Amino acid sequence: MLQVVSVTFNQMRLEDGPECECECDNVLIYDDNFVEKFCSSAYPITSTGPSLHVFFTTDGSVNKGGFSLNWKFVSQGWYSSGCRSLPPLLASRAKCRPTTSYQSCLSLLLKYKEAN
Repeated sequence: MLQVVSVTFNQMRLEDGPECECECDNVLIYDDNFVEKFCSSAYPITSTGPSLHVFFTTDGSVNKGGFSLNWKFVSQGWYSSGCRSLPPLLASRAKCRPTTSYQSCLSLLLKYKEAN
């Protein structure tokens, strides 16, 4: 059974503001199918495969609390969000997130299918 990586942020206190536009400090999380950039807030992420990469960038100009996260391997099952009836790979490719409502996720999925 395929294992995927689940990441939950505990803290996200990085330099951000209108002058930075998420470029001063950020956390980049990616796998083979998606890339997400975080700088001021974060939501849980589930990879589409057995690996996930986390990359932190800072310009070093301002010191804040940083970020912390927890990760764990989970068996690939159905996406645990408003899109709970979709497999994780489809939900991720359609850009459905844990905070996405079921109706919004279905709309995103239809757009994804039309584009591909």
